[in-house]
Amino acid sequence: MNVAMDDGAPAAAHVAAATAVLDRGHGKPTVSVDAKVEKVDSYRAFLEVLIEINSDLSVINGNRAPANEMQRSL
Repeated sequence: MNVAMDDGAPAAAHVAAATAVLDRGHGKPTVSVDAKVEKVDSYRAFLEVLIEINSDLSVINGNRAPANEMQRSL
């Protein structure tokens, strides 16, 4: 395979072309990912936020919110 190189092309273009050829011929290198995966109960999280907002609004309005009682029932 005889491929003519464009000498007027920037060096970055030559590197990108060479990388594409190597990736196609030898495959891309393996990439490892170190991740922590947690299961989150979105309904519980949403309810906790609503309880917190309710508590904050009750304090602003001068009322005492039963936030502690609601949280115990979760």
